[in-house]
Amino acid sequence: MPEARAEVSDAPALSVDFKTGVAAEDAPGAATGTARSDLRFGVIRSTKGSSVEASLGAWVEAGGRAKGGLDHLRLSYARTTRQSTLTAHLRVEEATLSSEASLIDPVTGDFVTVVDPGRRRAMQAALSLRTGIGERVEFNLDLRRGATRYIGTVSPSYNDSDSWSAAVTAKLRVSPVAHLGGEFGVHDERTLDGLDSQRRVGFGRVELGYDLNPVTSFSVGIGHSWIDQSGAAGLVDRRGTTLVAGVTREHRRGHVGLRYARTVESSGTRDLIEVSARLEQPRGELKGSLGYTRTAQHSGPIAALTYRHEMARGRIHLSAARRFATSGTGAPRAVSETRLLLDREVTARGTIRFEAEYQALGAAPMGGAAVSRASVALTYDHRLTRDWSLEGGLRHLATRQAGQSGSRRNTIFVTLSRSFMSR
Repeated sequence: MPEARAEVSDAPALSVDFKTGVAAEDAPGAATGTARSDLRFGVIRSTKGSSVEASLGAWVEAGGRAKGGLDHLRLSYARTTRQSTLTAHLRVEEATLSSEASLIDPVTGDFVTVVDPGRRRAMQAALSLRTGIGERVEFNLDLRRGATRYIGTVSPSYNDSDSWSAAVTAKLRVSPVAHLGGEFGVHDERTLDGLDSQRRVGFGRVELGYDLNPVTSFSVGIGHSWIDQSGAAGLVDRRGTTLVAGVTREHRRGHVGLRYARTVESSGTRDLIEVSARLEQPRGELKGSLGYTRTAQHSGPIAALTYRHEMARGRIHLSAARRFATSGTGAPRAVSETRLLLDREVTARGTIRFEAEYQALGAAPMGGAAVSRASVALTYDHRLTRDWSLEGGLRHLATRQAGQSGSRRNTIFVTLSRSFMSR
């Protein structure tokens, strides 16, 4: 019997996900209707020390004119021994830019204030090696290669780019209560914008950690960072000393901490002091931070709060934050974000979901109007059978930019999906 169970657990598992549906959208200047189908295949094979996963997804859409394409391609491999882990992955993913509600591009990190009908294809290959786990000397190596391509865009804000990065981390356990660490790396990105803009970031840091007692630890680190930029006008090279120091105290249901950091970014040197806390609850978690940040261009308070609670027949997740973000062009701007997610089982087969999000991007010190974006979605998911589900709902998205009239978009959708797995 044990041998039979081992053979079954080592067998590859095949998953299939199919979804088809229609959506009607009321956008500024026009109302449109589309029908879309998505198909995804996945394979997972796990053994005692390794795992291999592969996933392929594609889509077809009809409305105005038929079109389709790749949704994603993902390949990953992981191998684990008693003292080391090796992971590798390859990802190619596509997304419609107009469907994203964020004012900060999740791939490039740049500020996005224009809703564009085009698509973005993001590609990344990564290799990570960690050795010496649990030993006196621990070593980490991380290598990444990426590329971003835009398809059918109309705004000049979107430019293709290529990137690569390498980072090495080492940790030496000096004594049972002290360790010494070092981190070194470089990240290079070239934007294909006609000017061949390039941004290369390098860093190095050494850090000492010490356990003051079984529940309190202290760490301090010093390093150097540099940013070399060329191409677009206004880009300035940066370099300087980096510092980090902090103390953390664990308690029975979480921890509290105090941290100071000095970093180098495109807008110059940034100083940050922050206090944070985490509190575990029987069915959830509450964590937050409060701090103050300062650069040569701006200064102000920052804060973050996250609350998660699992209910008997649902869950709630709330997060709010205020921070300062800097794009590759070096313009710091204040970002305020609030998100709410509420899932509730209303019947044995039906679940209702409410999602709300608000994001505001402050005006840039050297130009760039303030922008805000709010979205609300209400969805009902009914499980027809073990594999089949019917989902319907509506979404509302509103965008406003200082000095301009606001934009609104309403969407109503119905989808039918099936998901199953077999060995």
